[in-house]
Amino acid sequence: MARASLAKPLIRLTLAAVAIGLFAVGYYWGNQHKRRADTPSVIEGVLVRPPVEIPSFDLRGADGEAFTVESVLERWTLLAFGDPSQAKGHLTIGRMIEVRNRIATDPDLQEMLQLVLVTERQDPTLAGDFKRLTPALRLLSGEPREREGLRASLGAPSEAATQTAVDGTPMYLIGPTGRLLVLFPGTQPPASIASDLSAIAAHAETLFPDKAQDNDVPSKGSSQDGQDAFPRTTPPPDSKSDMGRTWRDFSANV
Repeated sequence: MARASLAKPLIRLTLAAVAIGLFAVGYYWGNQHKRRADTPSVIEGVLVRPPVEIPSFDLRGADGEAFTVESVLERWTLLAFGDPSQAKGHLTIGRMIEVRNRIATDPDLQEMLQLVLVTERQDPTLAGDFKRLTPALRLLSGEPREREGLRASLGAPSEAATQTAVDGTPMYLIGPTGRLLVLFPGTQPPASIASDLSAIAAHAETLFPDKAQDNDVPSKGSSQDGQDAFPRTTPPPDSKSDMGRTWRDFSANV
């Protein structure tokens, strides 16, 4: 009888321990599942980790209006380098406009997205023609040191390399806090860029916390929950799939 009375509290303690263990496992699994749901599963672009803050620069539009680092704050900026008087520059502008058109299902994001083409020389007539295609497009130029300084901060190839490259022109996504977030290779189609942009904007708070937490940003190859925030199913043509390399290594080959 005494042995039976001792067994009952032991059984209750065992059941309580099992219940606590099951609760802890369930809570952990649910939390992990929720955190995974907070991030998009795949992007085709190259996530910059940590995001790079853009230094000061001073460019001008055809109308003489200044475009500085303050001009990218509170906006999403899709930026590229090219010559709008050349066929390749036309193609770059066409790709940028197509990206913006493809996010028309999200009017708020489309309104926040500005398109910027940095060019070596300014042509007011061309600028006016392209602006009629979409008011969101800005053709900008400036002193060589300003253009090259911006190229260097983005990890972009030189003007000479851009003009002779066989593939399309890479594009750079600058977020509303003035930081470089993603590189879109010249081989990436506009539909894919638009899809990436929508996913990134929808999960911006999770993926890109405030500036004090830049080093904790989840990125391709590592994330806060141990899973790839942006696993790539297949690397883009001519890209480097080594996760240890930076976007600057990739930029050197686009």
